[in-house]
Amino acid sequence: MSPSSLTTIPAGAIRLLGGPAVVVGHSFAGGAATIAAALDPELVSAIVEIAPFTRAQKPDLGGLLRNGRHRKGIALLMVTGMLRSVGLWMRYLDHAYPGAKPADYDESMAALERALRRPGRMAVVSRMGTSAPTDAGAQLPNLRVPALVLVGTLDPDWADLTAVGGRLVDIVLATLRAYGLEGADAIHATRCLRAAVHGFAVLEAAGGFGLPFDLDDSYELLAKMIIAGLPKPA
Repeated sequence: MSPSSLTTIPAGAIRLLGGPAVVVGHSFAGGAATIAAALDPELVSAIVEIAPFTRAQKPDLGGLLRNGRHRKGIALLMVTGMLRSVGLWMRYLDHAYPGAKPADYDESMAALERALRRPGRMAVVSRMGTSAPTDAGAQLPNLRVPALVLVGTLDPDWADLTAVGGRLVDIVLATLRAYGLEGADAIHATRCLRAAVHGFAVLEAAGGFGLPFDLDDSYELLAKMIIAGLPKPA
């Protein structure tokens, strides 16, 4: 099982209902959102990935030692995969959802547990947990639509979100090298890019664009202005 096996679901739904559409993927399905957007950009206008698995993770022994939440979460995932235990999987989900829970949380978890106790369901969960999203990672260079990634600071799947953010910066810096920007120049350009995109996203989420003009056109103009301000590719 891999994220590729899920990509026919959003693509088929968009073709049936009409598009393009924003595809939201959570956890394992984040990789599916990436692949769907890379392979069918005419169907996907943007993606939102919530705590996604879009790259193959490498074991972080230092993180396991330093971060107790991460250590407990990884232990529950590993044992769940080996034993195919519904109870341990439910314990992991509860551990991954800290803080105040919505009013229907217990009802939703009870319904999920009943579904997972049906024959063969935990075998699928086990395969999902032990597969690496290498197919999703391979499609990242082909992504051409806006992407918003949301990860909570208490998410037990990640030992160090600062390191995750650093890898995202590395991707931007690698792209900027094609424009002849390196060192301090590349860092300044990255900060400008981040400020522009983040500012647009925050204003849109807060309803700050009140005039009746298409936001996609505004965002496309923003992207063109940023690219026009960069040196010509080497």
